[in-house]
Amino acid sequence: SEQITMVDVEAADLKLQEVIRARGGDGVIGIARNFRVIDVDKSGQLDKQEFNRAIALFRAGLSTEEVDALFAKYDSDNSGTVSIDEYLRAVRGKISKTRRAIVNRIFA
Repeated sequence: SEQITMVDVEAADLKLQEVIRARGGDGVIGIARNFRVIDVDKSGQLDKQEFNRAIALFRAGLSTEEVDALFAKYDSDNSGTVSIDEYLRAVRGKISKTRRAIVNRIFA
């Protein structure tokens, strides 16, 4: 059953990645903007409820279970929240130092 969960998480992750790629124009700036809008308490971290809203913005058609699994996967430090770095790494993949600098300016 553990292996099935991993397959589900990876499938949900791929589905989200495809939706993000299809939108193209948003790129890292749009993703960072979504994070900032959703991060209502301005903590720089998304709790589970904020994360659910962030993922819903992508309209990827993910189930609650898939979003919960993605939250667990993206929360790489097991803090119970997803930081901007964890979020960007998860939804965009590895970003260049230049792009990271742009993101850091947005959150300065």
